[in-house]
Amino acid sequence: MVLIPLLIAAYLIGSVNVPIVLFRVLGREDPRGRFSGNPGMANVYRQAGWKWALMVLLLEMGKAILVTAAAMAWLRLERVPWIGLGLIIGNLYPCFHRFQGGKGVANYLGSISVFRFSSHPCSWQRGWLRGRLSTGSPNDPLSALSFWSAFSPPGSSSAVGRISSRSWGHW
Repeated sequence: MVLIPLLIAAYLIGSVNVPIVLFRVLGREDPRGRFSGNPGMANVYRQAGWKWALMVLLLEMGKAILVTAAAMAWLRLERVPWIGLGLIIGNLYPCFHRFQGGKGVANYLGSISVFRFSSHPCSWQRGWLRGRLSTGSPNDPLSALSFWSAFSPPGSSSAVGRISSRSWGHW
């Protein structure tokens, strides 16, 4: 069974929080210590500027892209989202940073971009458009449809995927 070791590896890789490590290397204070207390891109932007924030976003997304792409080589397609979930949980509750992490947004974006873009190039743009048309609230039904349809395997007949396709088929 390859899924369990890959899931553990994804959690451990997700636990390496790039902003925290980067700020330590640069001799700066922990990014969780100021502003929102979140070590994500927005907080890095407030503390170090847009160049560092962009670098953090690209490194976190790149980490997720590499792990997800590797998982696609080892696992059946319907099991790959579990690896993305392992990355996100690792970012939320990092074992290397006293279980105080970020929100997992960059890991989600990196993981889902590989998973969905590899199956259908237009799905990423359609998901972006859905996000623009919705309020962006996690409680918004359009956001929920985007999230769940993103994790349904291509060609699946899940109810959410069917609802999503019918609702947004004209896009």
